[in-house]
Amino acid sequence: MKNVLFIYGYGGSPQSRFCTLIREALPKDEYNVLCPQYPQEDCNRANDFLLKYIDENNIDLVIGTSLGGFIALILDTRVPTIVLNPCMVPSIELPKLEPRPNHPDDVRPSAEMIATYKPFEPLAFNKEAIKRRLIVGMFAENDELLGMKYKDAFIDCYDRVRYMPGGHHGNKEAIPSIVSVIEGVFAPSDCIED
Repeated sequence: MKNVLFIYGYGGSPQSRFCTLIREALPKDEYNVLCPQYPQEDCNRANDFLLKYIDENNIDLVIGTSLGGFIALILDTRVPTIVLNPCMVPSIELPKLEPRPNHPDDVRPSAEMIATYKPFEPLAFNKEAIKRRLIVGMFAENDELLGMKYKDAFIDCYDRVRYMPGGHHGNKEAIPSIVSVIEGVFAPSDCIED
């Protein structure tokens, strides 16, 4: 059984749609997809919490989406990682977020929260640390929130980039591509190598 940690994006929860779709698509007798509530309001606390969670739960794969993708990139771990539409520079992207219509629980990120992420941003581009683990970036073809602006920055640091159909938030069309990459991480031969 492979333990997979899913890290949701800003304003998400353990009931994340992306996580639910991935969990439903993977064989239940082979994968255990875990999605804990983490202290997203402080990057240092989120980092500490998730590193401890990885260790205590024998995590075999980390998946992060959007802001969770950023957090997944900066974790000091050797666990293989897949990031979905990663928010590579939270201090630039988080201030742009507005509450969505028909989502009464949405709130704007606070300046205090954003300030906790800024010191970690260079870690997402640290080429030496990146070499210690397998990292795959997956970018939606029609990402309405981030577009493809971080694709080139990602390619500059990481050599494994894949594309998936759909937009920024979880959608069924992207799941086969994501599952294929997940299975490739655990394949006897590295079928996600370029």
